[in-house]
Formats: sequence, structure tokens, C-alpha cells
Amino acid sequence: MSRLLRRTSTERQTLLSWATAAATVATLAVWNHYQARRAVRQHPPIGRFVEVEGVRLHYLEKGTGTAVVLLHGNTVTVQDMVCSGLFDQLAEKHRVIAFDRPGYGFSERPRNRLWTSQAQARLFREALKQLDVKQPVVLGHSWGTLVALDLAVD
Repeated sequence: MSRLLRRTSTERQTLLSWATAAATVATLAVWNHYQARRAVRQHPPIGRFVEVEGVRLHYLEKGTGTAVVLLHGNTVTVQDMVCSGLFDQLAEKHRVIAFDRPGYGFSERPRNRLWTSQAQARLFREALKQLDVKQPVVLGHSWGTLVALDLAVD
């Protein structure tokens, strides 16, 4: 008699529950991957990219004058800065640059490093150098304020 058949009813039910859960998780992972790819096809990036330390950062840029850098918080992207009207309003009198933080929007987030506010500030500092931005006004929202503070301190 097979080992599976010798198991008690409770053991078989537990095994079946775990197998069902694993199949559900796998199905959801495949579905999520498909939906993410579909969303990117339907809503391509509206900005440009700059590569720093092997990380591709997405950003929007508009206007002229004193540079203002916008750093969003968690669960939002540069698109939220545009939808709120803040980006365009600031661009009337300033050069506005809004970055997607690593792992948000269209910016990459390699898994081989710890993404502290200091690490993100270092990344943005180098990106701003590449964009020829000197002494910008930095405006952070939510978690983006920690990154903005680290930019200011260094």
C-alpha cells in the first residue's frame, strides 16, 4: 500500500490544502506577471531614462529656470506628481525633474543591494550630475523626504 494511502484523513486533507495553496500562488504569480507586462504595453513610460551605477532611472523633465527635483513617497510614482498638477505648475517658472525612485514606476531596483535613503540619495546625486543640475531645490513627499534630507546633508 502506498505511503499516501496509509496517511490519515487529516494528513491527506492537509497535504491537499498545501498543494492547492501552492497551485494558487503559482497561478497568481503567472497572472500578475502577465498583467504587469500588459500594463507596460498599454501605458509606456512618458519620460526619459538615465543610468547610474548600473541602475536605469526613469524621470520627467519640463521647464526652465531654477531646478526643482521631486521625489515621491511609497506606493506612488512620478505620474502622481503629474496628475496632481504640481509638476506642470512648478514647470511654469522652474526646471522640474521628477524621478521614479528605485523599484517604482519605470525605474529599476536591482535586488543585490540594500535600498536605504542614503543609497537612493547617492544614486540621484549622480543622476543630477549627469543631467547637469547644480544646487536644486529638492522636494520630497512621504518616504521621499528621507531621500531629500540625505541629498541635502551630503
